Amino acid sequence: MKKPDRLVGYLNINDSNCAFEFDDDDFILSLYPPSTKDYDVHSIFEGLTNFNHKEHKWIKDLKLSGITSSGSNIIFNVQDLPSNYNGFKVYDVNWYFCYRDTIKADRIEGFRINGPEIDLFYPPQRALETKIDFSKENNRITGMQVSSNDNNDCSDCGKYRIIKGIDADIKLSAHATIHTDTAVNPINADSVMTTHFSKPVDIDTLIVAYYNAVCFFEYITYRNNINIKSTDIFFINENGLRQYDGILVFPNNTDIETHKNVKKRIIGYDILQKKAAKIFSLINKNKIGFGHICKSIDDTRHYPTSRTIMILTEFEREYRNIYGTDFNRSEEYIDVKNSIVNLINDYLKEQHGMRRQYVKQLSRYVNDRDNSYETNVKYALDDCKDIMDIFVARKYKGNYKEATDGIAMRIGELRNGIAHSRLDLKIEPISLADIKIIEELTYAIRLKKLGIQNLECKKSINILFGEQFAL
Repeated sequence: MKKPDRLVGYLNINDSNCAFEFDDDDFILSLYPPSTKDYDVHSIFEGLTNFNHKEHKWIKDLKLSGITSSGSNIIFNVQDLPSNYNGFKVYDVNWYFCYRDTIKADRIEGFRINGPEIDLFYPPQRALETKIDFSKENNRITGMQVSSNDNNDCSDCGKYRIIKGIDADIKLSAHATIHTDTAVNPINADSVMTTHFSKPVDIDTLIVAYYNAVCFFEYITYRNNINIKSTDIFFINENGLRQYDGILVFPNNTDIETHKNVKKRIIGYDILQKKAAKIFSLINKNKIGFGHICKSIDDTRHYPTSRTIMILTEFEREYRNIYGTDFNRSEEYIDVKNSIVNLINDYLKEQHGMRRQYVKQLSRYVNDRDNSYETNVKYALDDCKDIMDIFVARKYKGNYKEATDGIAMRIGELRNGIAHSRLDLKIEPISLADIKIIEELTYAIRLKKLGIQNLECKKSINILFGEQFAL
């Protein structure tokens, strides 16, 4: 389905048809009551910004549905903070879903996305064949030809459970397109990522799956300026074929990455393959954080205090998710810790009011006690020695053990100093190298956990962080 050039129509507002106009440039929605004679300009909008007494908070987003002037169905997701222009409501739009009657908003079967990051992850050149004629006598090229190879095969990224009882199956494909009206670029190709749900889903699940895909590309590029060109929604028709009769549109406020090494700074499909779905699953379960991800490749060179904190926090999160709390502790320690927690919980039963809250805080504090940050960094570096050795050797003198002992000690002091707001904390020049190692180590422990071979893990880190080793 093609994105409409202009969106106007009617929305159902409090059992009334209200005219709307959508501004694609500013991504705002304006609502227009039919007339002041038939409707009170203000009363028709009553109920759009109601207070949720059950949850005791203002509803953050609204879904407004209706029909466009071309006869398509439309759903706008808007921020519940409208501006008021002489009594007319104007909303900032988060996204909109435009679809034909063949699709039901609660029976969506899948979607596909394309954009520059999908092309980088799964190069579309595989859809083209190049033939060059070379004359040995004249020592020059005598002819060249580029054609589609008619390869409609899909590459599998695996599947993950998106909600209870429903899986999302992810595949990649590349397609060639001919342009007969130009000689500058007569044929080109692009790649698409398609997600097919095992059962039809509603619009809310579709949005979750879309954001999972965006976050996946943020993770494998280590930047958040991901540019999705289009999101096409499909259903399966009576012939068992996909029919793309819907589009999901978000504001286009992301600049395309223009760094000269952009093609080299991504973990590609050749490394992840079916293991890509495991990353989708982790994202879906909120097991991976994105606060440390950079805005662009250029920003990866900067380490302000805020980003440093997020990098150290993300390593701690990943360490616990992968190795677990109290990892490498003795059974006696774990037994003593559990006994203390049980004693505190027994004491909790006899307490009331604020005393009960204080006891709960102490119980959580003891239960969450773990090895020191320094110990965890040291163990992870030892566990990933076959991956991290070349990166450590480039930045530090001495053997691996001496270097990693120093990294763990310094980074532990830095983390504790930040956590306790020490005013005398000094960040030395070597701290930047330590932080860079923690960034790389965070990926090393995750990629190893995914089952990726050590050499492929090295290649991934080498690519993602621009280390430029010849591997």
